[in-house]
Amino acid sequence: MRAYLSCGVLACGFLRLKCESCGKERLLPLSCKGRSVCPSCCGRRIADTAAHLMDRVFPHAPARQWVLSVPFALRYRLAYDAEMVTAVLGVFIRALFGLYRHMARDYGIDQTQCGAVTFVQRFGSAANLHLHFQVIAIDGVYAPGLDGKAAVLCLAASGSYPTTPQQKRSSTPRAGTNPPRPRAARMLRIATRGRTPRMPPNGMAVTMRGLN
Repeated sequence: MRAYLSCGVLACGFLRLKCESCGKERLLPLSCKGRSVCPSCCGRRIADTAAHLMDRVFPHAPARQWVLSVPFALRYRLAYDAEMVTAVLGVFIRALFGLYRHMARDYGIDQTQCGAVTFVQRFGSAANLHLHFQVIAIDGVYAPGLDGKAAVLCLAASGSYPTTPQQKRSSTPRAGTNPPRPRAARMLRIATRGRTPRMPPNGMAVTMRGLN
């Protein structure tokens, strides 16, 4: 907290930067490099991480964000048990990659690989203890191309989302009709290849959204 109070203050330290071509100088104040309370340092870290993922990690292909939320009792255990965090994340990633591989087999592609990056978030919007997993996955699979090299096959994991008011109204169930089943349940049914899946326990939810 003391470092945050001095973050960006020139009196607490700075660097003098000078352009060799035009000779213009600029003072750059030192930052606290905090991970929690400093919005400036957190925003810079977010921007740097996003640029690294876009430029050096993810291919030029659609991506999808998956969020796994766990029950309250399990959140407290995961807060201090790193091995359980790894185990829970491993189960979720295997189920997610299995979904993409199953969809690829519908196109007749058996040799596939998947890719994803996971961020473990430990707090909610109210700064409460809420350990959940933010997974950004390539919305498709890697498969051998015509030249034998790996290529990305884009797959629509959950279909298109309504974007216009007309599409949103058409997707709203009418009175007296059965509402559509949740997409998460449909994903689990596809992943289990038609078998009756075991739904997540109370308090566990899986959400997804597209990243363009």
